[in-house]
Amino acid sequence: MINAFIMEKRNIPRLFSESFSKEIERLIDDFFSPFFVEERGKSFIPALDIMEDEKNLVIKVDTPGMSQKDISVEIQDDQLIIKGERKEEEEIKKKNVYISERRYGSFMRRIRLPEYVQPEKAQAKIKDGVLTVSIPKKEEAKKKSISVNVQGD
Repeated sequence: MINAFIMEKRNIPRLFSESFSKEIERLIDDFFSPFFVEERGKSFIPALDIMEDEKNLVIKVDTPGMSQKDISVEIQDDQLIIKGERKEEEEIKKKNVYISERRYGSFMRRIRLPEYVQPEKAQAKIKDGVLTVSIPKKEEAKKKSISVNVQGD
């Protein structure tokens, strides 16, 4: 046990610098993102990706250890609200834990949606610890390609 503590103590500066670097990257990403993302959490904030293709806006949220009953997804006005809770495992509470890095508790993510989506047609599914929310774009927002005939001299 003492050896584990000593080894962990040596890694503290490295662990701090890694988490600090990740937080700086997240702040920069959030600042330059076209979507306003608000985070509120009592214990942890799950990572998310926002992307789009020709037909849909897609939001993916890491939700390891959570199931459908642990998560709620709703749209209010122009905001997607994702709430969830990851409960601490009973066996952890009963044992002597030396290191616990996994986060537990509730979270809430709020994402302002662009005007070009159809929130009433949103769909959500959870698979392999990832929640995927797909919101179709309006027809007029979908990029259309028109081929133009080029004539010679």
